[in-house]
Amino acid sequence: MTGHHHPFDPDGRPSHEPTPPQYIGRLPITADHSRRRWLSSFVAVAGFGLGVVAIGGLAALIGWLAAVRSVTVASRRVRLTVSGASMAPTLWGPHAELSCPHCGLTWSIHWQPELRPQAAVICWNCGGDVPIDAAKPHPGTTVWLEPWTDFADEAARKNNATDKPRRGDLVAIDGFADTSGVVVKRVVALPGETVSETAGELFVDGIRIDEHLLAVPGGERVRPDRLTSTRPAWIPVHDDRFRRDGESRWFAERDWLVYQHHDVYHGRQPDVIRDDFPANASEVRRLEPVERIGLSLSISAARPGRLTVVFRIAGHTTTVERRLRPGDQQLWLDSAVGERWLDGSGSGSGRPPTELSRPVALRVTGTERDVSRLMIWRPPRYRCDVDAGGLRLPLRLGHQEYFVLGDNSPLSVDSRHFGPIPQSRIVGRIGLVG
Repeated sequence: MTGHHHPFDPDGRPSHEPTPPQYIGRLPITADHSRRRWLSSFVAVAGFGLGVVAIGGLAALIGWLAAVRSVTVASRRVRLTVSGASMAPTLWGPHAELSCPHCGLTWSIHWQPELRPQAAVICWNCGGDVPIDAAKPHPGTTVWLEPWTDFADEAARKNNATDKPRRGDLVAIDGFADTSGVVVKRVVALPGETVSETAGELFVDGIRIDEHLLAVPGGERVRPDRLTSTRPAWIPVHDDRFRRDGESRWFAERDWLVYQHHDVYHGRQPDVIRDDFPANASEVRRLEPVERIGLSLSISAARPGRLTVVFRIAGHTTTVERRLRPGDQQLWLDSAVGERWLDGSGSGSGRPPTELSRPVALRVTGTERDVSRLMIWRPPRYRCDVDAGGLRLPLRLGHQEYFVLGDNSPLSVDSRHFGPIPQSRIVGRIGLVG
């Protein structure tokens, strides 16, 4: 592939098969770990996948194993460094920071040899060309693995844990897809539930998977970039703090402030928001429209007032309102938790000036205000790869069977490819260090 990275394939075909499971190494987990025993070791286990050319000349990268940088067993916990790409942006393998010379934005891309771009990439925020020769490499995320036998003790001590996987858990799986190590995936469906597919989207008991994972009390008020082990990270769409030539995509119309979305890969033309993944700099696929977005912003209000945000996404229009207190405040709003917009409702002008390429409009009433740090986000989409293999849907999970996925859906190899995972292969939960 030459020239600039371009995430669209006009035929909608992937340029290669997704990267295999997120490998974090063979773990020295035994039944006789002592709380007083410390074992430190450096495991230099490395493997490479095979590049296989499929019938018809389509290149397929079907396997790779990366080295575990460090393994430390302490108080029955194992400390690991992530090596693969399938759980980003929740967990990162080796990655590198790029800085756009046009808008000043810095973001991370995968930096494993088979995922590293060979030419300049396009900035997902402004559309500028970004060279890769000044990329700054970083190691993967450091995580804790809690061996499964510890959770029964934890449940007894704290009465808030379970010895069975829960939906949303990040878990370590031994022997996944016949690998010789342990991989990390997210549990999305539990024993007895039915996994199905409609228009490329995956559902569990009739509810889209991302709705299952993000439906937590007060979830709309959680910062989208704040990572937890049970909620996947949201993916940035546009950051107004970083502007090309000082131009903002937010413009005033009547008493509204409206966001205009651009397709940065096709001359910055107006377009709907699509499921781009900024970290996947070497991926080629057809981008699909999203059905849910979020907005984060800062507001400085002179006195109490009201914020109204209207979302137009996937043919639906919803409105979210917040009371504003005097002073500075940071807010997070989710299109999925809004009320349906009714023409003429509220004060001021009538229907907001939104359309599919202008999916967000906001206004503040009752007070003078200063709005800044506007960012558009989208949740991860867990799509069904129709070319994955022999998985037949709908699929009802059996006793002690779990359906697991990677948050980086375009690159992850998971239950879409190899089916459900028996509980006997799930050796522990993963938690973030820190």
